[in-house]
Amino acid sequence: ELTRSELPDTLMHGDLHRANIVLQKDGEPLYYDWSHATITHPFFDVFTLSEWDGDGWIQEHLALLVRAYLDPWTAFQPLPRLQQVYALSQRIAPLYWALTYRRVVLQIEPSSREAEFRRAFARLVPYLCARNTAGAPGDSRFG
Repeated sequence: ELTRSELPDTLMHGDLHRANIVLQKDGEPLYYDWSHATITHPFFDVFTLSEWDGDGWIQEHLALLVRAYLDPWTAFQPLPRLQQVYALSQRIAPLYWALTYRRVVLQIEPSSREAEFRRAFARLVPYLCARNTAGAPGDSRFG
């Protein structure tokens, strides 16, 4: 379904959240920590932005942020279709995140890998099950 959306693959940050964004003196955002970057479907970054929301601000404004995120993509598809594709992308975004995170973890010191995999994936698997059946638990952060 995502491949039929006719949206081009795009450079995605892969770990986009508020801790990886700073506002410069001129008010322009600076995005850093591109270790998870990939070329992929353009809607996956919204997942990490919304899940790593320490104080609830993103969740409170998520509808507005999603609409602003989708608007430039209306050059490819009408907004109602983009909203459908967005909803689907968010169901599989945790799996995308897990696969890119695995790639990152494989680059760290071998003696630390097993502990990092256990830490991240012990929280990820129950989250995926809950999110894709009954909905995400209240505090769904697992990073």
